[in-house]
Order: sequence, then C-alpha cells, then structure tokens
Amino acid sequence: MLVTDGQKVTEGTILAVLSCDDRKAEIDRARAEAESARQSRIRLLRGHRDEERQAAAQNTAAAQAVLSQTQEHLKRMDTLHQKEEISR
Repeated sequence: MLVTDGQKVTEGTILAVLSCDDRKAEIDRARAEAESARQSRIRLLRGHRDEERQAAAQNTAAAQAVLSQTQEHLKRMDTLHQKEEISR
C-alpha cells in the first residue's frame, strides 16, 4: 500500500502495487517461447545451413548405398533359389 487510511490523494495517484511474481514468470516464459518460435520460423524461411545440407546429403548417400547392397544381395539370393542351389 502506498497510501494510508484517510490520506488525501489526487486523481491518478497510485494507491497500491500488487505483486504477481508468478504471473510475471509466466509472461517471461511465454515471451521466451514466442521468441524461440520466431527464430525457428526465420531459420525455416531462410533455409538450412550448408553444414546441415551436407550432412543430409551424406545420410542420403549412405542410405542409397545400403539400398543398393540390399538389392544386389536379394538378386543373388533369387538367382541361387531359381537354380535350386539354395532353399527359401
């Protein structure tokens, strides 16, 4: 309380200040989350960094190599099965 009982005040005088520390913390957290989302949006709009693109390209190449090896292995197994050299 900034004034006492019976004290004369004028219009616009602040009579009391309410403490809302928990609300202030929630507001600060919400602002931080909003800023984080804004930064994420900017990164998405601008595109990824070169390092991220290179890493994605390397991961894609590795996955394609595994796919190719697996397809070759399947072809060999099918050929051997057709010749009845192995069973399913």
